[in-house]
Amino acid sequence: MKKNIILAAIFLVIASVFCFASGSKHFQDSEYTAAHTILLHEPGSELNLGMLHPQAALFEKYFNLKKSKIEHQNYVKELNKNGIKTLLVRDVLMAGCIDEHGETIESAETKSLREFAFSVLKYDVSKLSCEKQMKQNDYKKECVAALTAEELVDIILLQPTVLLTETEHNTGVAASYTYNPLMNLFYTRDQIITTPRGVIICKLNSPQRRSESEIIKFCYNKIGITPILEVKGEKAFVEGGDFLLADNCSFIGCGMRTTGEAIGQMLEKDVFGTEMVVVVKDVRYFQAEMHLDTYFNIIDKDLVTLAEERMLAEKGDEKYISADLYNRRNGRYVKIEADISFIKLLRDMGMTIISVSPEDKSRLANNFLTIAPRTIMAVAGQSDEFKLKLKENSVKVTWLPLHNLTKGYGAAHCMTQVIYRK
Repeated sequence: MKKNIILAAIFLVIASVFCFASGSKHFQDSEYTAAHTILLHEPGSELNLGMLHPQAALFEKYFNLKKSKIEHQNYVKELNKNGIKTLLVRDVLMAGCIDEHGETIESAETKSLREFAFSVLKYDVSKLSCEKQMKQNDYKKECVAALTAEELVDIILLQPTVLLTETEHNTGVAASYTYNPLMNLFYTRDQIITTPRGVIICKLNSPQRRSESEIIKFCYNKIGITPILEVKGEKAFVEGGDFLLADNCSFIGCGMRTTGEAIGQMLEKDVFGTEMVVVVKDVRYFQAEMHLDTYFNIIDKDLVTLAEERMLAEKGDEKYISADLYNRRNGRYVKIEADISFIKLLRDMGMTIISVSPEDKSRLANNFLTIAPRTIMAVAGQSDEFKLKLKENSVKVTWLPLHNLTKGYGAAHCMTQVIYRK
């Protein structure tokens, strides 16, 4: 692992020079342009508590952490086999903070990591006397200053709170500990939206995930990417799984996780970078289809997948999908059509639609990652019918065994944030 972190540090320098330091803000113009650099987070010990109550952790059911790590590692290997650079969140956080032996060094990166961990670690001093309360902030600084880089990252991922109480014996204080671990961080799709114009920091809808965006923003700043917008506002929520990009067209879902207030903010700030924006309106509010990328995805400029149930639904059915269409005119987005059929719109755009059966959809067949035109990485275990449809449309597929990771309601697309496409 230490070797990986050191290599990641070297790559970060190269990536900054090669991709980002040029000042270009063009990171991604479609889902099917060849992927170059992808950010992922390998699931770790922060998931342990989630297995005590998977629903509260936003998961479908229990899954094995050890096996999920292996699945994730194999996915990263497959990405690398396809010539794609991969960065892991933990490695980015620790880059520049350790030497060749894995020992923590004092550097600007380490100082920044300490400050971040200090802001995350909470001391609840409400049960202490005023005299003892006044001493805790300095003591917290002293404790954080002694931690290694790896321990600092653990604090950031576990989000601990130390509840202090007074005692009459020993050290005079006792503590109980609570955690708000970031169990969904391995779904790195949701904290960021990457458009042809740049990077947008999302505001996640679920309170369990709210802190994730700060971690990914920290990572992006570290590799030299400055966001062009951070979505804010009481009712403004947006998640990356609701965003898909085609040639000069942005698709953004509006439904269970992404709100109209956030989409309006993005339209007003002109951050999409495409001439057309399609707001896909979903009224189903179904956890297994919380994001657009769970029932719709893009393989090529003229080829998409869509859940069969959505294709067959008629107006008035909760599974029916309508859309609002915006065009960019004189630097502003103007709504030119409202409540049109999403399926009709796709066909008018010249798209061939591959339907996905309910059975395949339940196995997250739609949640694949397109790494090049008609080249995808998808969840293994799909039907022969679906495989045949892909073959008939000349789609090259790498089938990924993700039996455990998919039990968190996400798969290949959800677990990747494409930083840069060629």
